[in-house]
Amino acid sequence: MTVARIRRALPVLLCVAYPLLSHASVIWRLPQQQWLALLAVLAVPFLAARKPAAWLWYLLLAGILAAVTHIGGGQYALYLPALLIPAAAAATFGVSLRSGRTALITAIAEVARGPLPPELLIYTRRLTLLWTLLTAGIALVTLYLTLAGPLWAWSLHTNFLSYALIGAVLVGEFVLRRAWFPAHDHPGFMEYLRIVARARPRA
Repeated sequence: MTVARIRRALPVLLCVAYPLLSHASVIWRLPQQQWLALLAVLAVPFLAARKPAAWLWYLLLAGILAAVTHIGGGQYALYLPALLIPAAAAATFGVSLRSGRTALITAIAEVARGPLPPELLIYTRRLTLLWTLLTAGIALVTLYLTLAGPLWAWSLHTNFLSYALIGAVLVGEFVLRRAWFPAHDHPGFMEYLRIVARARPRA
């Protein structure tokens, strides 16, 4: 495997490692896993930045997180990514639905396909609304479980069930779209995911 392939695969591996380490640290109350989980989720945006100087900030944050987990606050620090990530996603989808703006999924589809016909403009706008509601719902359930517990339910929801729900919606939407719009050319599922990954920053 080349260095370039490893670099491309690393964010995915970190995203997979984060919920596993987070769940293990919460269930078994292991500070070392809390620290590693936080390092994994924080590394993803730093990898996307691709600026060597950014890693100095990452090392500084790593030291701060080591101190936080050492004094017993690592579990509470784990609450933040689980809450902020879906909340930020809901805000990103929702803001794009404002009058005069292009819905986020419409923008992604136009990057992949070019100008969309009217039926796909309506569909992608409604799909953006669906993702707004879904991610907002995940954030609200996360907030409730953060405040009310129990801890095992919070971990099960944030580290497994929410990801499974997002995956189910992705697969279900892909299947339904091909059934509802058979006349349009549709990429395969893996190519569809690659299109989303490539188009998202530009959109």
